[in-house]
Amino acid sequence: VTETYDSNVFFTPKSLLEPGLKPEDFITQITPQINLAHQGSRVRGSFAVGGLVSMYARNHNLNYTGINASGRLDLKNYADRISQRINSLGLFGTYQFTPSMSAFGAQMGGGIGAGAGVTTLTSPLNTGLVTNRVYTHNMNFGINAGYLLTRTTTVTGTYNYSKIMFGGQSGGVENQLFDTDGHQANMTIANQLSLRDTVGTTATMSHFDQGGNTGGSSSFTTFNGTLNWARK
Repeated sequence: VTETYDSNVFFTPKSLLEPGLKPEDFITQITPQINLAHQGSRVRGSFAVGGLVSMYARNHNLNYTGINASGRLDLKNYADRISQRINSLGLFGTYQFTPSMSAFGAQMGGGIGAGAGVTTLTSPLNTGLVTNRVYTHNMNFGINAGYLLTRTTTVTGTYNYSKIMFGGQSGGVENQLFDTDGHQANMTIANQLSLRDTVGTTATMSHFDQGGNTGGSSSFTTFNGTLNWARK
């Protein structure tokens, strides 16, 4: 449980606020969470679900409740029944819903007044200046696997699907926001030359489809490749 004081919860110059509005407020934030884990002979996994409850002492109409969930399955032991060469196999996923404010450059992390994300392997594009509250759904699902080609050569790959969707905005504002579907995949081949040296290459592909809430859509794809050398 946290308590925060904010001198202006409306993100608007006080001179422009309607008469009677109370910009100063105290916000009580409660973040309960439940974590579950299972470790069996074939399948291991974990699951977590939590909430984000924010209550305003003076502006009760700003109260909101968000949720988040995440899960992961390790299927390596189960994959051993198929082939001993499979050295990793897993599934993972996350979901977050928040109706909080978003601000430029802030990460999606549940902070008061911060709800903008960043472009990473596990998050689609979601960066911009949004000064009003917006309902946001952020989903992410993926699979990772590794296979031993020879005693010294390993290939690993990851596929990640991410989606961000925006809902209604507060104050009757309709800022241009872009719902985004992201597909990201990478593959790495690593060869152990000696006890100390491992070399290889990684190829990555990212594809994003975006649709604006006020019209318009676009898509783009990027490719990236690296040469890797690791020495212990």
